[in-house]
Amino acid sequence: MKKYRNAQLNREIELVGNSTHIQTIRKQCRVFAGLEIPVLITGESGTGKEIVANNIHYFSKRKDKPFIAINCASLSPLLIESELFGHAQGAFTGAVKTKYGIFEVVDGGTLFLDEIGELALSLQCKLLRILDNGEYTRVGDLETRKTDVRILSATNQNMEDMVQKQKFRCDLYYRLKGGRIFLEPLRRRREDIIPLLDIFLGDNYKIEPDAMKLIHLYEWPGNIRELIMFCASIKSECNNGVITRDSVIQTIGVRKKIRQFIGPYQESKNRVLQHFDHLYFSKLLKSTDGNYTRAAQYAKMDRKNLREKIKKAGLIL
Repeated sequence: MKKYRNAQLNREIELVGNSTHIQTIRKQCRVFAGLEIPVLITGESGTGKEIVANNIHYFSKRKDKPFIAINCASLSPLLIESELFGHAQGAFTGAVKTKYGIFEVVDGGTLFLDEIGELALSLQCKLLRILDNGEYTRVGDLETRKTDVRILSATNQNMEDMVQKQKFRCDLYYRLKGGRIFLEPLRRRREDIIPLLDIFLGDNYKIEPDAMKLIHLYEWPGNIRELIMFCASIKSECNNGVITRDSVIQTIGVRKKIRQFIGPYQESKNRVLQHFDHLYFSKLLKSTDGNYTRAAQYAKMDRKNLREKIKKAGLIL
């Protein structure tokens, strides 16, 4: 089963960030972890949907059982049917022996179906059967088998549109979205960028202010996945552990434009204000050695209000 990820407790299940959105996602994961309903996770590619699924599994009563993730777009309909349900000896050319399917291997645990919108219509009916009563049959076999598997799924497609176009069964769609979690793109929760950088870069790197400004202004179309690759690449571009503006531009690529404040007015304004708050409160805390009382006096703000502002700026948990 090397092609599948059987993830245990590690950093990969951490939902990193200080934004209001990611705090809401953490709460949703805890709620859904206590329920046995299927959960549909939506959002752009690279936003961390598998991390959310793994988080739900880890905090559920199934955490000591397998967690297996499979990409529905990575295998042909025939292969994915055999992988999911198994096949009997002689079921098709090349089936020289009986094969156990994932639903047997993950029994008692959690199956994460990524890119569920790519699942062939011929298999959607079989998946619906499992969701309804836990029953399935191996390819080329007549024996009905039972399994106890929790199904979590994810997609970056508009499932309602697919249902209307009859590309996805409406009854399966409604079963899959017993619970629903939407992950916002990274560009809409920029306060999470610094905590993510801390994780992906480590402690031995310093980002110059001009470089950090560019990182904040970049749109990150590939979301967290792109940020991970950016951090891996820029380590080879910086000298003495210092990340400069030029190294950021070189790593992101000259053809990828840094969109400075062009976009919807309110969104662009909020972006500038968030960037200002982060710089201002960073310097304020540094000048007062982290003393909130003194910082509130300097800023002429209520101490409680100051702390909330600092938290929103992503400087404390």
